[in-house]
Amino acid sequence: MERRASERGNTLLVATILVLGMTVLSLGAARFLREQTSLALDLRAAGYPSTQALYAAEMGVNALLYQNNVRANHADSPEVPEPAQWTRTLAYPGGAITQQVGYRITALGPVSTGVFRFEATGEVKPAGGAMVSRTIRFDVATGSVWVLGRYEQK
Repeated sequence: MERRASERGNTLLVATILVLGMTVLSLGAARFLREQTSLALDLRAAGYPSTQALYAAEMGVNALLYQNNVRANHADSPEVPEPAQWTRTLAYPGGAITQQVGYRITALGPVSTGVFRFEATGEVKPAGGAMVSRTIRFDVATGSVWVLGRYEQK
């Protein structure tokens, strides 16, 4: 029995529609999985306030070096930047996570000629959680610019 040309065309059309439907379905599933993976990683990162406190303390170290290297003339001792604090909110479907993050720098005094010791403390207060802090003790030395010397996490 011979097939008519119209029957062969219908078979090709049905196969093409099935392939396109499966492609759209797989692309939609891939997009959904990417979004969920990204959300899971964001929520996981919000669960590590100790690491975030360390990064905040490092921001304090960078703020001190930047503030003192931007000045036209270098004083005998570096100026300590003002403490900084900000709110970080991570929104996700079904809610949000809010944290208070900040840093402060404390001058511990000169170590030797042209070398000064500081302590940078980063703090994170998760919503509904206890304050977490991490401290970095570091030295800065002067030359033509202020540079980071000894660096130790506590």
